[in-house]
Amino acid sequence: MLLLKHRIFLTGIGVIIFLISYSVGASIQLDQTSAQRLKEAFLHKINGLNYVGIFTNNFIITMIMFLPGIGALFGIFSGYSTGTIFSAITYDSASHNYISPLVILLTPFGMMEVFCYGLAISRSFILLFSLIKKENLAKQLKSILIEIGIILVILFLAAIIEWHFISTYSTRSQISTP
Repeated sequence: MLLLKHRIFLTGIGVIIFLISYSVGASIQLDQTSAQRLKEAFLHKINGLNYVGIFTNNFIITMIMFLPGIGALFGIFSGYSTGTIFSAITYDSASHNYISPLVILLTPFGMMEVFCYGLAISRSFILLFSLIKKENLAKQLKSILIEIGIILVILFLAAIIEWHFISTYSTRSQISTP
């Protein structure tokens, strides 16, 4: 059984892993066509989405990240994919303005989600090493259920904030469009 300080340290490592994979995805140079396709696909996916849909999507992704070993790989892929999508969203070939896709991580909901993803990625490694050492996973069940509860609350609050952000931003975008 890991001590709380070890779990916190490993969560930090999980956050760093997610941020690195997100940054790699965000650094991908997209051509205008690819950026537009990704942007349209993303906007189509979130069209009509409310905070419940955002929460459900993020919670499912996070729960997959808990799977021993493979969940960490999924978390890395998820970070990379998300970075690439936000790179496409911030791509503006007409004005040649560049907004870093990393800016989204400075939002309250971005920080909350990254924390949850880092926690889940770290738990994936913990569970993998517990299986390799043939430890009894039932001993970790209480800690994992508490952590899932924490994630549930944080992601729900993050979804409400994100939905408000999206609603506000899309309303302003529609107003400023001629």
